[in-house]
Amino acid sequence: MNKRTGKLIALLAVLAVAVAAYFVASAIAKREQNRNDTPDETKISIIDKETADLVSVTVKAAASDYTVAQSGGKYTLRDDADFPLDQDRAKDIAAAVTSVSADRRVAEAGADSSEYGLDSPLYTVTAKYSGGAEMTFRIGSYNRHTDSYYMSIAGEDAVYLVGKTMTSPLGYTMKDLIVNETLTEPDEKFKALTAVKVAFSNGTGFRYSLVPGKTAESGDGSEDTGDTWALSLLDGTAIKGDFSKEAEALYDALFGYKPTDWVAYGVKTDEQLKEYGLDAPYAEITVYYNDTVVITPDDSSAPITKTVEKTLTVRIGSLVPAESEPDGETGTSEPAESGTTAESGETEGTSAADNDAPDSETAEKRYFIFDSGKIVYISKLSDLSAVLELPEWE
Repeated sequence: MNKRTGKLIALLAVLAVAVAAYFVASAIAKREQNRNDTPDETKISIIDKETADLVSVTVKAAASDYTVAQSGGKYTLRDDADFPLDQDRAKDIAAAVTSVSADRRVAEAGADSSEYGLDSPLYTVTAKYSGGAEMTFRIGSYNRHTDSYYMSIAGEDAVYLVGKTMTSPLGYTMKDLIVNETLTEPDEKFKALTAVKVAFSNGTGFRYSLVPGKTAESGDGSEDTGDTWALSLLDGTAIKGDFSKEAEALYDALFGYKPTDWVAYGVKTDEQLKEYGLDAPYAEITVYYNDTVVITPDDSSAPITKTVEKTLTVRIGSLVPAESEPDGETGTSEPAESGTTAESGETEGTSAADNDAPDSETAEKRYFIFDSGKIVYISKLSDLSAVLELPEWE
């Protein structure tokens, strides 16, 4: 036997072992899959209650630690009843722990919990039900063959496999559970606006202003003229031209903006705003609009309809430190100090083209809050370029 033949035989032997291993692994995976594809009636019912029976559910995980309470069909956070909790997602969590069925039991007493990831579970969930009943679930490792998770129940020795119908809602973090704020549009939308001002902390900025059209008087030969929008800088410089399209584009960008990366909830005092540079913001956008109000006189005479000017404000604060990530916990982020950059600590705002410009690398992300809002978001300034940048003109 020459060397070439020997190498060929050795190679074929290795290939045969690999093929055999593949078929063995496939057979195991197929068996696990088949066992998981059994009809629903073979599933093991762990608990079968209505969501109305749930009193509270506590979810503890690497990125979460919260308790949702339920009363009369309304869900609240136990530690903060005013938190704007997403009711649909809260109900998903309630459903996950009030109707629990296991695909099958995989281990009985004496099982090594570490084999199933139950010694350090992904989620530890304690549900309390009306009548005083209580149950704690531990969700362990993911089984890729069955597309399900291992689960155990406190006080029992058995290990079960449960599907994602139960586990997916348990993955909600505080970031997922909040109802995000948006800027409330006027009833007449863009048609209600009279002006929009964008002011930067260094004193620069610009303003769009509505220029009402004129209605021709009958018989004088003049024609109706439509409304236009003027543009001026905050130093008083007027820019020639009609900027109606640009003003409407700013409106669409501002009222269509829906941030989701929030870092703090319940921010309302001056001291709290200062933590995020929102007491003396880098930029402030003010929308002026007309609104119709109905006033009922004290003397019971007919109601009076009156047009009043109102304002909406958006504030953009300090730079977000590069290492800061949205965690969706109340007040747990590490905000940059007001009026300083995250890296150098230098005072912000000396000119419109310095390192605070919207397209600057260091100014990529800033803290953001809506008018009368209580949630501080992280905003990419590139997402607001249509709002913050001056339009081109001839």
